[in-house]
Amino acid sequence: MSSASIPIPPDESPPLPPLATASPFGSLAKYITNHNPFYPLSAVFILLGLHGLFHDEEAARNITEVGFNNTILWLVFAGYSIVLAATAVWVVRWGRIWDDARTLLLTLVLLLVAMSVNCDKPISLHVPIAPYLLAGGLAFAIVLSEVTLRLTRIHFPWCLRVPMYLFFSLFFLYPLVLDHSLNVVGLADNAAGLRQTLLGVMLFPAAAGLVTLTLLPAAWRGRDVAVMRQTPWIWPAYPWSLFVAMGIAVVLRAFYLTISFHPRSGTVSEFAPYFLTPFVIPVAMVVFELGRSVGYRMTQNLALAVPLVCVPLSLTGAPVAIPEANFLHLHAEYFGSPLQVALVGLVALHVYALFRSGPAWTIDALIGLTALAAVVGPHTFEVETFGPTNGLPLLAATALSIWQGIRAPHHSRYWILGAGLLLLATNTFLWNTLWTSSRGAIPWHLAMIAMLAASVIWNDSLARMLGQLAAAMAVAFVFGAAILSARSLYGLTPPLAMTYLIGMAFPFWGAWWMSRQRDHLTAAIMVTTAAGLYLGLLAGSLLLLSRNPMAWASVLGGLICFAAGLAVSARKMRMTSELTNEPPPMTGE
Repeated sequence: MSSASIPIPPDESPPLPPLATASPFGSLAKYITNHNPFYPLSAVFILLGLHGLFHDEEAARNITEVGFNNTILWLVFAGYSIVLAATAVWVVRWGRIWDDARTLLLTLVLLLVAMSVNCDKPISLHVPIAPYLLAGGLAFAIVLSEVTLRLTRIHFPWCLRVPMYLFFSLFFLYPLVLDHSLNVVGLADNAAGLRQTLLGVMLFPAAAGLVTLTLLPAAWRGRDVAVMRQTPWIWPAYPWSLFVAMGIAVVLRAFYLTISFHPRSGTVSEFAPYFLTPFVIPVAMVVFELGRSVGYRMTQNLALAVPLVCVPLSLTGAPVAIPEANFLHLHAEYFGSPLQVALVGLVALHVYALFRSGPAWTIDALIGLTALAAVVGPHTFEVETFGPTNGLPLLAATALSIWQGIRAPHHSRYWILGAGLLLLATNTFLWNTLWTSSRGAIPWHLAMIAMLAASVIWNDSLARMLGQLAAAMAVAFVFGAAILSARSLYGLTPPLAMTYLIGMAFPFWGAWWMSRQRDHLTAAIMVTTAAGLYLGLLAGSLLLLSRNPMAWASVLGGLICFAAGLAVSARKMRMTSELTNEPPPMTGE
């Protein structure tokens, strides 16, 4: 059988013949031949040319004037869209050039979105024909898409087709919502109309996010949505490149709405990155499900990690300019600060990923984001405005830490983190009360006891480090109390101070008895020494009126030094026995 008689599968394009040259010009020619960028370039040049031909200078100078060119330009858009769709059908049905068809179809989608933008000025000025243009544009986009799909015989399942038409509906019908706010509500109350219009501009990415969530059923199916594609396109380029184009259109549309529906002349935009947070979170959910459907951990990690950039982007700084201040004040009034919205969205994303068996670090990020929400308020626009505002997020983070600690009981970090978060939550609820009086003596001592308990219960590196920190804190507390006067530190009388110093020694002697750790023994010895020192200072103060007080002080100092020497010797004997694995010699042997 000759090569000419080998049949070509109906859903594959025949390979292009190789070029005869290997020169740089040949490589460029090969690239141009394979990818054919001239269709989108043609669309760009034609749109620029149409803008120049139909640009009404008089209408541009007067923002309250609409020229007849708006309607003509809308019809030209429609005619050019039909040309692109017919070309796509032609290259598929008669040439089977699928690469060119993909470029044409994506260009067609962006052109249909541009049709909706053309009606912004008539809508903002409440021109009677504008709603009909938008409704007709939506019907035209849906009909043209259906005809194109049927003539090209591209299998496009309804789990993808419905979201596509919902995106078209959003682009064409959302300006009608702004029209009602700006011209109907604003006619009765200008200030209320302005507020609702700016609020509607900010809510456009949120509406796009809700539409994006309708893509989750297609994402759950993974590669199965492309099984009957009848094209040589492979997953995920088919069908997700279409929705990548839709996502780019959402970002551009959100930007342009701040120009079209902000009541001032010119093309200055007050668009801010935090506008897109309600859209970024649903997109991350869809990407996470795409990675999960095929078991790609890297995709899942990126889907959860990249949206974290919304946190720094939401720190807008204190508003200065009037238009920016209008947006921020409305945002704070209705939804809280942009950082609050970002944290709520990120927590929802990681909760979703947690219940969908996401990466192992999902629970850690969820605990951190929930705890961060405790220091963020409705007017947190910059780092300087962080502060304890609500203890409920800390309690939620505590519950998550304990829940994870129950699931992994051999890891100390979740129990330790839960104890720390619970202590912070208690401080938030009881701020400026007896609980936080005396320079926070109660919380600090509870933190020390918690770290000491962790070092006894667990024996990992974190627990040992916290045990050392607890020992250092205890030594600092008791020596500070003994030397700097406990009365000035905690408001204690000398008898109570002595009770405090002796009582501080018992936890560390008990911890050493249970764990046999050298750090606990050292802390116990030093705390006991500090108690003895304070007792000596009290005795010395009482004996100042007696004969030869320096002699008594010398004897007391000698006794204390002797006790310290015994403690050091005991510690060295313990270290030696551990190194030689031999018990220390008994007295009398």
